[in-house]
Amino acid sequence: WVNVTDKATTSSGEHFMATDVMWDPSGRYVATAVSSQRTSLESGYMIWNSIGKELFSTVHDSFYQIMWRPRPPLALSAEQMKEVKKNLKEYRDRYEKEDQELKESRRSGKAARLRQLREEWSKVYSQLL
Repeated sequence: WVNVTDKATTSSGEHFMATDVMWDPSGRYVATAVSSQRTSLESGYMIWNSIGKELFSTVHDSFYQIMWRPRPPLALSAEQMKEVKKNLKEYRDRYEKEDQELKESRRSGKAARLRQLREEWSKVYSQLL
């Protein structure tokens, strides 16, 4: 992996016997593959991010091709996208608040359950003494 601006190597990785290299349409990921057409040993693929970190690797007995799935068209019109972008902070705040409330309710429920178990244990322990 090379940063062409600085002309410096940023990272390195190896996919032994790779036969195919393919960037995804967004340019954020790279797939390298070893095809069974060339060799039956270690055929499969690896997914890398744009800075060279291996994200996923798999080996298959008979693997022939990897292709990126095409992106579907956007469901929103240009005007709807503008509206979403304009109100993004409001949406984020609302959903973060909901997430926080959910976490707190889970914590309080867990604490109540632990308190109940502690009280039950205390009763059983006091009966044993």
